[in-house]
Amino acid sequence: MIAPSRIAYIIHYFIPYNIFKKRYGNLSIQQKTLDRALGAQYMMVAEVETMYASGRFSGMFRVSKKLLRHYHDIGLLSPERVDPANGYYFYGQAEYEKMKLIMFLRALHMPLSDIKILAELPREQWGEGIHRQLIAIRGQRRDLARVEAELESLEKQITKGGLIDIMDKKTEYIIRTINIAEDILVIGRGARIKHGSPEHMPTIRRLIENFFGDDVPAMVPNRHEPAMRFGICAEYDPKTHEFTYMMGDQATTPAATNAASTNAAVTNAAATTAAPLPDTLRSYVIPAGDYVCVTFSAPDIETITTKALGPGYDELFSWLGSSTEWESAVHGEAYEVYDDKRFEVASWPEMDIWAPIKKTKKRCI
Repeated sequence: MIAPSRIAYIIHYFIPYNIFKKRYGNLSIQQKTLDRALGAQYMMVAEVETMYASGRFSGMFRVSKKLLRHYHDIGLLSPERVDPANGYYFYGQAEYEKMKLIMFLRALHMPLSDIKILAELPREQWGEGIHRQLIAIRGQRRDLARVEAELESLEKQITKGGLIDIMDKKTEYIIRTINIAEDILVIGRGARIKHGSPEHMPTIRRLIENFFGDDVPAMVPNRHEPAMRFGICAEYDPKTHEFTYMMGDQATTPAATNAASTNAAVTNAAATTAAPLPDTLRSYVIPAGDYVCVTFSAPDIETITTKALGPGYDELFSWLGSSTEWESAVHGEAYEVYDDKRFEVASWPEMDIWAPIKKTKKRCI
């Protein structure tokens, strides 16, 4: 018996196949032998498939039934119906077409969360999602290039028979002046800290741990790719010796201010935005201008953000105290710069510390 979900055409054996195919199109053909005892002849049964059981559907796309269930659980692809008797999934033509789209976007390494959004949008509205994925892929390509360079270096050391010791290098601090041509908008979280107090470093560590633990980078609107992260020391009060430490990511367009955003430049930048930031975030603008920049590296991320960071600040303030051409533009203000392209590497990550400067009024004697 032919399933009710299928359209069936029964054609007597004497209809030539080429006439049948021309009339009914590209249909799947089955030849069934009827009971010869009754003297029946062969008949041809053509069926138009409109439903696919999960086993067949998974086989058509070379995926597991477990993956199909996962797609159903996350709301990406649901079956047309589920058999209440046995729980089997059945997929129709609409699901077939959507699965083809999913497979296409997966081949572009698109995250399932983004695929779910794009699948509900008309194609002409895909621009932002496609551009975001293009930026991500370019970032991955840069990461792979760095890994390739590290591996090539290690391979050369092994070939030469030398000892592989990434600790051989010593941290060097390179100081130069730079000019930042445009304001940099940073969005993240901050805390007020009393300089030199017992809670000085523990507060900064907790702030950084929560920044990553709560996945704050994913909350940053219009986050710059590749990531440019800043640890900002600003808003110093000489009376109380308190300052703000903020960990945040660069955003590519202005974001609105909120009660926590006290930087004057933020208020100006916020004028063009539609929605305010969540109360858990704040923004800060690093203004365009001249800066002293200390660049240094260390064997690993833990070392560069602990043992090497303090001496980096010492080098910066020593330079400010000895320069006859430049002086600090804003007392107590400095920015730690964590550029993914240089910081997220297998060995010897590199970072900067910036401090705003202006031409000195000191007189040389």
